[in-house]
Amino acid sequence: MMKPFLLPVAGLLCAISVAAQPSLTLNGTTSLTILAGTPVSMNGLVLTPAAGFSIDAPNALNKNTTLTNGAMDGIYISSVYKWDNTLSAFNGTVGFYYADAELNGLSETTLILQLHTGVKWRAFTSNLSRNTGSNLVNTLVNNYALNELTLTDELTVLPLEWGAVRAFRKDGKAIVQWSAYDAEPGDHFIVERSSTGADWQPVGEPVPAITTPGHHTYSIEDDQAPDAQSFYRIKLVYGNGNTGGMRMTMVPAIKDGQVTVYPNPVKDKLTLQSSVAGISRIQVYDAAGKLVHSVAPGNVSFYSFDTQVLLPGYYRLRLTLANGRVLWYPVMKQ
Repeated sequence: MMKPFLLPVAGLLCAISVAAQPSLTLNGTTSLTILAGTPVSMNGLVLTPAAGFSIDAPNALNKNTTLTNGAMDGIYISSVYKWDNTLSAFNGTVGFYYADAELNGLSETTLILQLHTGVKWRAFTSNLSRNTGSNLVNTLVNNYALNELTLTDELTVLPLEWGAVRAFRKDGKAIVQWSAYDAEPGDHFIVERSSTGADWQPVGEPVPAITTPGHHTYSIEDDQAPDAQSFYRIKLVYGNGNTGGMRMTMVPAIKDGQVTVYPNPVKDKLTLQSSVAGISRIQVYDAAGKLVHSVAPGNVSFYSFDTQVLLPGYYRLRLTLANGRVLWYPVMKQ
């Protein structure tokens, strides 16, 4: 049954129709402006803008049990709000009421807001409060467009979107560079080095993430890099202290012949090309150190093999050359 709902709109009271499905409908062409500091509740979703906020018609807010904007890593509650048309950047507090029956086994004490901006999902792990007695999560949102909203667990925050990762030598140092998109406030990166791909030591200080929207490039110099081949991994740490995604790269030994391994990351087929000696054995180890693939190609300088049997994740490639040398390479399987 439809019932009237009154909003303070630019100093006036405006009647808006609110129902379970949809939660809010705006018809016509007149925009709706919510005054600063005015909480507006729409079937359990509460917007309290820090400054006057306008919602242009036509538009509708619908409450669903499943996502519209594609799959999300981790479990989310069975309460999802979706605007037909993405709202402009919002500054203020987003309140999200939920029912116990909607939790899908998630703990109320670790719930966080997940917000889709119309482009991608964003997780809000800080500037929030949880009231388990009222079944409410309040989150401060600064300058994000609103398209779809739900709650999930802070332990299953969506992974950062990574760009290119590489390492190279310059002026006696190893330079590690990486790029990433749209980090969250409080996120930072930790860079570590290993000679084997198993034992890791920190390199430099943590690198704060850039939180303005878009693509950003980072780098760190390792002036203690050994002359031998070295592996580097870049780990994302969220503002709540949980570890997020990781990427790996390597630098070859100084004045050392190389085996080119490509493409990396790999999806279907991995190719090896040696410039020093034939490749006599290829062994692939998973992140736990278990041998998952082994082949003896017969002292060849060029060899390709199918990686579709490997699960997505990080691997270490152990290459034995015809001259007895052993080289290690990190490989990421998509």
